[in-house]
Amino acid sequence: MMMERATKNTTSDITTMDNTSSWLLLSPEVINLDAIKKHFAEFEFTLDGNKGSHDQSELSTRGWQYYGSAELRFYQSACQIQLPCSVEVSRPLIERVSEHFKCDYCLVKESLDTLKAIKLAVFDMDSTLIPMEVIDELAAEAGVKEQVAEITEAAMRGELDFDQSFEKRLLLLKGMPVDAVNQVKARLTFNPGVETCIRYLSHQGATVAVASGGFIPFAKALAHQVPISKIHANTLDFEQGRLTGNAMKPILNAAGKAEQVKVWQSELVIEQQEILAVGDGANDSLMLKAAGLGVAYKAKPYLRQQADCVIQFGEMDGLIDVIELLCAHN
Repeated sequence: MMMERATKNTTSDITTMDNTSSWLLLSPEVINLDAIKKHFAEFEFTLDGNKGSHDQSELSTRGWQYYGSAELRFYQSACQIQLPCSVEVSRPLIERVSEHFKCDYCLVKESLDTLKAIKLAVFDMDSTLIPMEVIDELAAEAGVKEQVAEITEAAMRGELDFDQSFEKRLLLLKGMPVDAVNQVKARLTFNPGVETCIRYLSHQGATVAVASGGFIPFAKALAHQVPISKIHANTLDFEQGRLTGNAMKPILNAAGKAEQVKVWQSELVIEQQEILAVGDGANDSLMLKAAGLGVAYKAKPYLRQQADCVIQFGEMDGLIDVIELLCAHN
């Protein structure tokens, strides 16, 4: 049976102090709390520096907090645990627990009652808002999908400089007619839960933006379907109705994304803790750091290590539960 949170006051007592870390685990299924506690206890010797493990009763006194269906919209259950170690030490353990129990997770930086409500939500586009890399789809139209996909994957893993990989991929598309670009645009679809999440954020008063290493025409097409009000992405250069293959400068790379988040922050006159950023690849790492809440969605391992929250097993609408647990009522 799922356990409900005992009282509101209990939650506010759970804070992240020096040399401790507090994590929120969220599951699309009902969490087996006893199994999770046992798993933590088995690895606890790596956390507190003492040789040997500790029993579950000792671990259970360190701040377990449960959330049930009455407080969640999209996840089936969640729990919060405070660990007696730093984030750097505890993150590998949390990652193992996440993989083993199919849980998503978030680092709780402060008391749940003091985090800021989201006023700016910035999303990457390709493989984050949509289940595709647009440049790969364009490459399929041009008959060079395999060559471009190999470069894309290497860039997403952080193995290639983004600017150079972008130029190489775009050059392979030289001569593509504008009609082929429109065909790709026509088959854009959102990842599960994206539309619900964006409409929720907009309804809550947040400005929703796209900062993408992809291309403006595709981001604009998405903005016609959901309330996205700000777009910063790369430009496609056409000459006589065909792609030139030239990259228009400046290319929007990782540094450019992070800088644009700061530009929007200044325009809206808001604090960093009021910014949410969501991405899936290495090119999003600096953008996530520029936000108060950085989320890795179905992301590569490199980005998961940089993120405050990791959504690997739920869908984008699960962010609503994350936001309401971490940031609501402020």
